[in-house]
Amino acid sequence: MASETFRLLRCAAPGKIRASLLLACSSLFAWLPAEETGHLPVSPKLLLEALPRTVENWTLRESRGGSDLGAVWLESFALRRFEPSPPSEAPDAPGKARVTLSVLDTAAHPGSEVESFSDFAHGKAVGENWLFVRVDGRPALVPRSRDKIPDEMRVFVADRFLVTLRLEGGSAGTLRFWLKQVDLERLEKIPQGPLVPLPAGFSAVLYDELSGKGISDQGITLGKSLTGEGNADSSPDSGEPAAE
Repeated sequence: MASETFRLLRCAAPGKIRASLLLACSSLFAWLPAEETGHLPVSPKLLLEALPRTVENWTLRESRGGSDLGAVWLESFALRRFEPSPPSEAPDAPGKARVTLSVLDTAAHPGSEVESFSDFAHGKAVGENWLFVRVDGRPALVPRSRDKIPDEMRVFVADRFLVTLRLEGGSAGTLRFWLKQVDLERLEKIPQGPLVPLPAGFSAVLYDELSGKGISDQGITLGKSLTGEGNADSSPDSGEPAAE
């Protein structure tokens, strides 16, 4: 069972939120090579605090965060999705306006999404569809042509956080407006997690803020230590299982 869980986590596409995997089981136990060493990602609760909760004329439809295994190391994420308020289209209407904001903490681990910006140069083309630019002094990726890719922007913050903005529908506003809703300065003030060797197992969690479902709003559990949160209370009432 342990090896099956490990393979399931490993096969997930890098840089994407593996919500379907985590929703299937709010607490996962995975086995990793004990010699792996890196910084712990922060609690998804801290990432959610950097995303807006209220935006005038928009309704928050989804708000969740979690932690899991990325392509090469542990990652934490937070996501909030907004739709117009009151809704101007039916739920399944073509071209429905929708805005998705997300933050990924890569823990600045080599081989993670940080590699996407390792050769950053303003104005440099990245593949056929993307372009490196600076947005308010920060490295960012934007589509070279909006005909091929919907409005989307990926901003690299503090050499570890990847902030992604995705706008769908003609009335979703502008990337510049939505970027201002994200508290990038708050992200920049979050200290780097401790450098640790990863033990044999960890517990990954998912927290759905709107429904209240999920193990907790804390981070990855390594033994009795939570990322960015000090010591964990592993009692049954805490809602946070300790890794074995």
